[in-house]
Parts: sequence; C-alpha cells; structure tokens
Amino acid sequence: KRASKFDRDFVISTSAEGYNLGRKYQFRARSAGDKEGWINGVRAAVVESQRVQALADNHSVWKRIRRATLRIVKSQIFDNISVTMILMSTTCAIVSAEAQFKSDSPAGQAFHL
Repeated sequence: KRASKFDRDFVISTSAEGYNLGRKYQFRARSAGDKEGWINGVRAAVVESQRVQALADNHSVWKRIRRATLRIVKSQIFDNISVTMILMSTTCAIVSAEAQFKSDSPAGQAFHL
C-alpha cells in the first residue's frame, strides 16, 4: 500500500484561553516517521511547559505570602505590639528578680514556675 501525502499531516490545536486563542495549525512532515518525531517533540515541549508553569505558579504563591508577611511585619501595629511585649517581659523580669515572694503564695507561683 502506498502512503498518501495526508498520512504525513498533523494538526496542533492551541488552548482557547492561551496566547494563540484556540487556533489550529496544520503541518505536513516529510515522512510518517518524521511526523511521529514532530508529534513526540511537541508533546514533550507541552509537558515541560506545563511543569515550568506549575513551578512559576507555586513560586508566585510564596511571593504573595512573603509580601503579605512583610507588609504585616513593617506595620505600625506590629511595632506597637512588639514594643508592648518587650516592655511587659522586661517588667516581669525586674519584678521577679527584685521582689521576695514566698514560693507558696500566688505571686511566688506566678514568677517561679
């Protein structure tokens, strides 16, 4: 059986949401073997492109989380809360070091865990 020239034809269809807006491209290879090589190569390129896009999407999620965290850490409210906690910790350390509480009293139990 003689191979027809149409046995060498193949079509690449793009995604409707993608850059090429669902366009279809028709190609004719030099031989049936060449056609299989092209098809396998395009499929491999699609898989690699999807893998790279998935990595970029994950990276962008971490970038958004990082930006949100930095925005919180650099805020005035975060500064105020941090200063208040430091002052409270310092006050508790001074009181526990200077005061002579009995170990069985409620204050003694609070400062001498």
